Amino acid sequence: RAIAIPEIGFSVPVSLTSVAPQGYIDPPGFDRVYRVSDRGVQPGVNADDTTYLACHTHSKRDASFAPCNTLQDHVSPGQRVIVTTDAGTVTYQITSVRKIDKDKLADDQEVWAYDAGRLVWITCFYYTGTTSQYNFVIFANLMH
Repeated sequence: RAIAIPEIGFSVPVSLTSVAPQGYIDPPGFDRVYRVSDRGVQPGVNADDTTYLACHTHSKRDASFAPCNTLQDHVSPGQRVIVTTDAGTVTYQITSVRKIDKDKLADDQEVWAYDAGRLVWITCFYYTGTTSQYNFVIFANLMH
């Protein structure tokens, strides 16, 4: 399982995580992207809901430690997100990106909308040397 954005040279493994008992998403590591197994659905050409991904950034380490550090400065609408699963490869196209206050993410209707064939990828907004009160969210739709 892997995820790639060929236009920016991004390619990392994908593992599974779930929503923490406190109600937030906290991926267990920095070196990969995680599919949120208890929200939305597995990516696929016949996905009948949104697929959710999450990854960490790290304000005091570089992209070799936390590859998602590179996302906010390099992703843009129109780029492809290629997700490889046990069932095959699925390609999405980025439609938009947003900076969302962490305190407002849980109630953001666009993020949590039921939407077949959509991908929502959540990470922390990246600032060098300091933590952030924002999330950076990538929205993409399945390419047919």
